[in-house]
Amino acid sequence: MNIQLLTNVIGHEKGKKILINAFQNNKLSHSYILSGLKGIGKYLLAVEFSKALLDNKSKQASPDLMVIQSAIENKKHISINIDEIRELESFLRFTSANNSYRIGIIDGIEYMSYSAANALLKILEEPGNKTIIFLITNSISSVIPTIRSRCINIKFNKPDEAGLINILKAYIDDEYLDYKFLLEAANYDVGTAIKIYKENAIEIIKKIENCFLTNDKSCISEVVRFAYDNKDAWEILKTNLIRCAYAIVKTSIPHYLASERILKKAEKVIDIINKCEKESLDKEKVIMYCLS
Repeated sequence: MNIQLLTNVIGHEKGKKILINAFQNNKLSHSYILSGLKGIGKYLLAVEFSKALLDNKSKQASPDLMVIQSAIENKKHISINIDEIRELESFLRFTSANNSYRIGIIDGIEYMSYSAANALLKILEEPGNKTIIFLITNSISSVIPTIRSRCINIKFNKPDEAGLINILKAYIDDEYLDYKFLLEAANYDVGTAIKIYKENAIEIIKKIENCFLTNDKSCISEVVRFAYDNKDAWEILKTNLIRCAYAIVKTSIPHYLASERILKKAEKVIDIINKCEKESLDKEKVIMYCLS
């Protein structure tokens, strides 16, 4: 095992220690659940520990590692189906070419179909030799008890703001960046914060804030163009439309009116965004409604 490869994982020392100690004492479990908030680093630890265990320094995927991730279908249903679990079962049956481990990672196990969960349970009940499965979830309570009981749960606690900023700095080296603002724009989700930075969305988000504060609508056409760039862009916008609705600067309104106005604006934005998801409303109309 190449422990040096785990330097890519910033923080989460408890989780790393559990896995490293288990390896060093020859007590690695066949199955682990990594649970905690979205974007906190669960998937990264699973991938990097797998690479360390397989001594895979290459950026190319290892033939002894298989990853399954939940896919969004029609933006309404997220599922991992039985065919994917059967493929994993077949993958784990084969032995490694160099007598190493065969590792499976399932990201989003709370979104498995009923039949997929039953198929996974069978794998967990009858694990193969030198096989490990990492199950990743944002909501441990949503994982069926029969699966939970067959795995070691490694819980990821949310770091404080300073800790999150340190994690961000490990991925983004920008001396001019306001890391605190970036975290706020991402609802303190490191994964989303990185996407916002990569999508060059910080200025757009600041313009949305300004629109809420000053009623300056000059940015709307630019926001609409950004919304149609890709799925990540739209998700970033939705998050920040809701965030800005709640974060109207109270000093701009009389104190006794602040809470009522903020709540009404927030309710209006949340309602239209929920309708957008359920009724496939036009993005441009949604943005116009939120920023009007």
